[in-house]
Amino acid sequence: MSRPIQRVLIVGRDAAVWLTALCLRRALGGLGITVEVVELPSVLRPADAYASTPSLVSLHHMLGLDEGRVLGATSGSEAYAQRFAGWSKGDHAFMHAYDTVGAGIEQIEFVNYWTKARSEGLRAAYDEFSLGAAAAKVGRHVIYNDAVESFSQASPGYNLDARRYVALLKEAAIKAGAKLVPEPFRTVELGDQGIAAVVLGSGRKLEADLYIDATGLQGGLITRMPGDAFESWSHWFPCDRLVAASGPRLRPLPAFNQITAFEAGWVGQYPMQDRTAVIGAYNSELVAESELMTMLSRITGMRLEAGVASPYQPGARSRPWIGNCVAIGEAAASLEPLDATILQFIHVGLSHLISQFPVDADNQIERDAFNAAFAQHTDNIRDFALMHYTLNRRFDQPMWDWAREVPASPVLAQKIELFGARGGISLRDGETFEEGSWASCFVGHGLIPKSWNPLVDQLPRAEQIEHFQKILSFIATHAQDMPSLEAHLEFNAAPPGRGLF
Repeated sequence: MSRPIQRVLIVGRDAAVWLTALCLRRALGGLGITVEVVELPSVLRPADAYASTPSLVSLHHMLGLDEGRVLGATSGSEAYAQRFAGWSKGDHAFMHAYDTVGAGIEQIEFVNYWTKARSEGLRAAYDEFSLGAAAAKVGRHVIYNDAVESFSQASPGYNLDARRYVALLKEAAIKAGAKLVPEPFRTVELGDQGIAAVVLGSGRKLEADLYIDATGLQGGLITRMPGDAFESWSHWFPCDRLVAASGPRLRPLPAFNQITAFEAGWVGQYPMQDRTAVIGAYNSELVAESELMTMLSRITGMRLEAGVASPYQPGARSRPWIGNCVAIGEAAASLEPLDATILQFIHVGLSHLISQFPVDADNQIERDAFNAAFAQHTDNIRDFALMHYTLNRRFDQPMWDWAREVPASPVLAQKIELFGARGGISLRDGETFEEGSWASCFVGHGLIPKSWNPLVDQLPRAEQIEHFQKILSFIATHAQDMPSLEAHLEFNAAPPGRGLF
């Protein structure tokens, strides 16, 4: 007879540990499962921020967090798109909006119609057919009505102050019933099933049915498990250090993040209510840390403060669940936050853990399914980030030439080939980014399909022109009618001190 999980022990820090604790209490609290947390010292600095995709909004809804109060407590803001600049030499830039683009006809994706129209002289950029991109460009908060909802799926990602967000999550998790163990972590003891106990600073031992490693890059628990292995992605990604700094607050608040490539890496500007978070990645062989802030100030046009750089290793564990230990967040996978996915590995891991939560504490057979699903989801996120490097057009610059010439992963190579041939998008299970995101970035980086679905040719040219004109008119009208992001946050983002729920 199976023995159900009764006790979960989480060891970790920052967003990973408290998102995990809150998520498990919300999802499993009704089963009588005890969730305990051994908190490690934070590694967050004053400049650190979390930029997210719209999936974080969905997670917050599941966790019962009020969005206005989250944004208020963290001085956060919304971003409906990421604007990529400098990824091709010259002034070319494009929007990757968290939205659909255009409207297809007869089940044929819009990119096919746009590709044909472009070959016939259309000058409107692909992102001009996205309401989310239009709202982002003019600093609007998207308001839904029947007409908008039938055309657009525009949703915001968030930019949140990291330390305030962690404090918010900690408060919420403890209110939800997670128990904080007021002692420091020392080590783990191993047994036949994996971890036998977590040893605290006093020597006291804590036993559990399931142990979760949310310690970050160090992998304080999972690295002790037999068979643990970390697969590096450094053969694809040229940057080996991350940087964070703060710039002045922008007025009015933009509704997009700016991601600018430069000779040694990239830097992102993430608007918030009290500052602009500046986060990036770079190759330490190409720029000295002593010169970095001056360079980034020049690129961003901002006076930067509290700048700090740190090493990082892109890659993932081949088995984030071994025995009775599950790695979550950066303990499981690490990647530069180029596409606002810094919290995504936490979300993905928790989603799969809850769906594969063990029914038998003594025979956790769900681990293989978890590992396979997490690996595919992680590879998809990696490939989306890799796509920016592979398709860059910063010619005659060593780092970027190398990034463009190194063979892409087989799955990404197949995606590029199919889209380049006829505008097709081949998605796998576990994709964070849908067809519209892939198409927006492919086209934005200059990968224009050579052909299109032949069924497009059945639509008379006059009808296609009329279809395009209606889309552009609809977008222009509705984007201007929406409230400014500045006004929306002022009215809806509650000030600190009012709680979370």
